[in-house]
Amino acid sequence: MSTESELILRELKNQAVRLSNIETAVVTMARQDEKIVTIQKQVGILFTNYDLAFNPKDGVVTVMKGFQEGCPRKEMQGSLTLFKWMLVGQWAVISLLVAIVGGKVTGVF
Repeated sequence: MSTESELILRELKNQAVRLSNIETAVVTMARQDEKIVTIQKQVGILFTNYDLAFNPKDGVVTVMKGFQEGCPRKEMQGSLTLFKWMLVGQWAVISLLVAIVGGKVTGVF
């Protein structure tokens, strides 16, 4: 009978090892499931943000394009050209004043 009880004890130990392995596998699957759920939530948030940005009716990009279309581009380019010439004139006046001050200091004027 001792061999039978040894056999039973050995089988119980094997089953304990198997149960331990099953427990480890179940814990791993639970962690993976939690990660999958988290990723699914993040993807849902990403799609929500994408829809808010690119919705054809009232998305942020659509609204920005509407504002951009209302911009008076030609008038702004004309104003920019005028501003560039004013800037060139300003530097010309500054250069003239520097030359005059420099001439006064050196005694040329």
